[in-house]
Amino acid sequence: FQVVGCYDRCFAGNDGCLNSRIEPGLQGTEGWITMRRITWKEAVWEALQRMTGRHRSDVITRSSLLEEELQNIVNAVEAKGSTPDQTLSRILQELRDDGKLHFEDKGIYRIVDSSRSVTKKQSAQSGHKAPVRKAYFQERIIRDSEIVTKLKILYDFKCHMCGVRINTPKGPYIEGHHIMPLGGVHRGPDTPNNILIVCPNQHVMLDYGAVRIDIEALRILKHRIDEEFIAYHNTRILGAV
Repeated sequence: FQVVGCYDRCFAGNDGCLNSRIEPGLQGTEGWITMRRITWKEAVWEALQRMTGRHRSDVITRSSLLEEELQNIVNAVEAKGSTPDQTLSRILQELRDDGKLHFEDKGIYRIVDSSRSVTKKQSAQSGHKAPVRKAYFQERIIRDSEIVTKLKILYDFKCHMCGVRINTPKGPYIEGHHIMPLGGVHRGPDTPNNILIVCPNQHVMLDYGAVRIDIEALRILKHRIDEEFIAYHNTRILGAV
């Protein structure tokens, strides 16, 4: 990708550009600058940083992210798919797995990576005085990703709830859902008997309490799921949003 004169005319500079990233040292002849398309994960992460800057909070909701930033993300990655909201859900799950996001409750996330904060440069550009910041201790859940990986393989990447298997150019895709959430007031365990393997659609509905879990209706059950956690979801999470 190449853009003529982009760098000279852009007031935002590299940090504020929503469409691409300028690789250092690649300016060619006649003012051409070589650009590379950013990935979904990079675009979503930058969108989260913009939101924390606007709202001065490290807590965001999926609904506000969709409303305020989805179109910016789609433009940045030049996405042509028909279900960007589903892709966004997958990226949020990946950021959770990377330890950058913590799922609080019912579509609420807390950004736990310190690099999210508004920089002095951004504050100076906006004309606002940067707020005072203090370092603090924060407890973070360390997930055992190996457990979910083994369960995904066990179920051949098929959803427990609907049976769908999503095949992508990079291979099959599926997510792990903790029936009794790990974070917030729930404090569920990170153990196989508290995990379902689900597609992104079902994962969102489970997180938002929009669907009931019926152990008898689950597709092909090959490991033990504790009925205590299913009862917790059906009584504490279901319909609570």
